[in-house]
This record gives sequence, C-alpha cells and structure tokens, in this order.
Amino acid sequence: MDSPNYPRTMVYGMEKTIGKQESKRSDILVHDVVQQMVAEQIERKKILKKFRKIENELGDVKRELKERNTLMKDTKFLQKKLLLKVKHMKEEVKQTAVVEIKKELSRFKQRILGRMKNLWIKIKLHVKPIKGQIGDIKREFGEMRKKFSKEYGSINNDIADLRNKTSMPIPITTFFLDLSKIDCKLFKRGSFFATLLGHTTTSSAIVFNNVITNIGGGYNIRDGTFHCPTPGLYLFSSTLTANANAHVVGHLMKNGKQVARFHENIKTRYYPSASLTAVLRLTTGDKVWIKGYGIRHYSPDNAFTGVLIKP
Repeated sequence: MDSPNYPRTMVYGMEKTIGKQESKRSDILVHDVVQQMVAEQIERKKILKKFRKIENELGDVKRELKERNTLMKDTKFLQKKLLLKVKHMKEEVKQTAVVEIKKELSRFKQRILGRMKNLWIKIKLHVKPIKGQIGDIKREFGEMRKKFSKEYGSINNDIADLRNKTSMPIPITTFFLDLSKIDCKLFKRGSFFATLLGHTTTSSAIVFNNVITNIGGGYNIRDGTFHCPTPGLYLFSSTLTANANAHVVGHLMKNGKQVARFHENIKTRYYPSASLTAVLRLTTGDKVWIKGYGIRHYSPDNAFTGVLIKP
C-alpha cells in the first residue's frame, strides 16, 4: 500500500511531540536509576555499620577468650598447688592418726586382757560346781534310760505274749490293763483309756462313755475326742465290735482328716471285730477320735486308748 501524503507542517508537529515523549521517558528512567543508586548506597552504609558492629563484637569475644585462657591456666596451676598441699596434709594426718591409733589399740588390748583374766577366774569358780551337776545329771539320765529300756522291753514282751495267746486281735481292755501295772513316767503326761457302755449307732465320732483312765485330762467324754495336752509321739489303739451278720468299719481321725482305716468285711453269725494300732506325732491342741459308719456296736469290746510314748 502507498503511504498517505501528509502536509509538511503536520509532519513537523508530530516529530516534535514524539521527541517530547522520548525526553520524558528518558528523564523518568534517569530518575529511577538515581533513586536505585541512592537506595543501594543507603543499604551499603547500613551493611557497613552492621559489619563494624560484628567486628567489634568479635574483638570483644577474642579478648574474653584470651582472658579465659589465662584464667584456666592460672586455675590449673592453683589446682596443682592445692593437690600437692592436700597430699602433704594427708600424709601428715595419716602419720599422726596411725601413731594415735596404735596407742589406743595397745591400751584397748591391755584393758581386754585384764577383763578376760577376771572373767576366766570367775568362769573357773562357776564351772566347778556346774561340772559336778552335769555329772549328776548324766548319771540320773543313764539310770532313767536303763529303767525305761527295761520297762519298754517288758511292754514288748507282754504284747508278744498276748499275740501268741490268740490269733484274734488283742482286746484293748486286756492290753491296757497290763500297761496300767507298769510304773512309767511317760504315761503320766497324757494317757487315756475308755470303753463303750451300752450300744451305739453313729456315723460320726464314737463316744466311749466309760472312762477308766484319763491322765492329763486330754480325753473329752462329751464328744469322744482326745485333745493333745503334751506334744510328742502317741500310741493309739482301738477295737470295734459290731452285731452279727454285719461288717465293721472305723476310721482314725486327726484334726478332721482321716489317718487310717480298719474294717472287717466278713459277715458271720458271730460278732465281727476289727482293731487298729497307730503311732502319731501330735502338737498341743491336736484332736484325735474314732469315727464310725452307722453300724450297731456292742459293749464292752469297743474301746479307745492313747499313750504318750515319747515327748
């Protein structure tokens, strides 16, 4: 396309306006550049101030570090001196303490030796009569032991004779009538012998209501229970006899627990019987009794006994 043909005056005016606009733009740019440079100078000054402050602080820190290092050196030197002084003091104290302790120990030994001598003299004075008493006690114990062995041997012989006489269980009445003739001190601490008068049918403790012997008061006639008065080994024995054509069942009870069971299961027209002998260790207050099981028991062949054989 062809450019339009403008008049010269118009062209000249347009050039002037264009030139004014460009000069304005250049002035604005220069002004902006100048402002930026001024701002940068201000920031540089601020940064320089901060840097100088940091340099000053670093100088102060370096000086403090130097002072600390010197103080550390001085303290180490003082510590070494103090340690040396403490060592010397400890050695001096040890030497003086050892000397004093040795003196006190020697004095203490002398005191102890004096007391020991006095005590030894007193012990000798007291031991002489004690030795005589010990000898007397030994002699008495030997005599008691011989007497007991004789009595115990006679008891065993009596039991053997009774067993040889009959193949049936030994009636408890015969056994303890023989024992009652023996003068034994152990029986006096806790012994009892009881039989049954009349007939009884029970499933609990059998009350042997005919008390022949009750030394020490351990047997209770109300409930048929033996309450241990003296701790030790006890010999218990019991014989139960039932009606004809029945069987016999009995239990030896201790503190509510079954210890042993004795019975006769053969049914005959005669009166069946069963016996039990047991040795129990009891403490004071233990309870022992014979428990039946609803069988009709006939007297006088029902008996219960207990003897202290070793306290």
